Amino acid sequence: MYRVCSTVPGLGIEIEQLAGGPAVLVACKDGLEPVQIGEILVVRVVHATTMPTVWGFAARSPAESERRWNARLATLPTDRAEAALVVLSFHPDNVAEPIRDEIELHTLSWSIDDDRPVLEVLSQDDLWEDLGESMPSGWAYAWLAEASAGVIDLGGWNEHVGGVEAARLIVGDRALTLVSADRVLLREIATHLEASSPGLIVAGPDALAA
Repeated sequence: MYRVCSTVPGLGIEIEQLAGGPAVLVACKDGLEPVQIGEILVVRVVHATTMPTVWGFAARSPAESERRWNARLATLPTDRAEAALVVLSFHPDNVAEPIRDEIELHTLSWSIDDDRPVLEVLSQDDLWEDLGESMPSGWAYAWLAEASAGVIDLGGWNEHVGGVEAARLIVGDRALTLVSADRVLLREIATHLEASSPGLIVAGPDALAA
């Protein structure tokens, strides 16, 4: 997994591993000439040549997918063959953008017996927007608010002009986790969630965890 650092017209592209390490200049080949700086490449670099080259197929993702790639890299299995399969099957477009580390979050959680009926309820509720896979596990939904409302944007919603992700609900196999930077809003959403999912979730605790 590499990030494109720069391009050298007529010669090659300079790339560096997302996991760290020195940059390497690889020779251009068909399909790689128009890459953009910051773009993410999944490639095999061959060094047993006069100038390093890319062997075989190269998968490409836009620069804005880097945080999602890094989140996936942090959860790879230790077995190299298994890790390679995870990387090759990873589609960042279907993954929720990780919440920025600097945001102080408040959290509520509930127990569930089965995630399928909960996902069905959420998919039919117009107040939730599907964000895709949540890493390291689960599925993510966004609760939106108008940008003018002054809430802190968790940063996972880009399709609605003027709207921000005010809270995120992560649906796991046995639990729901609701997070937001706004404690009052979190309580309001929790009330809606419990009312819209009768019999599916066990009421959350009274205390909020920051």
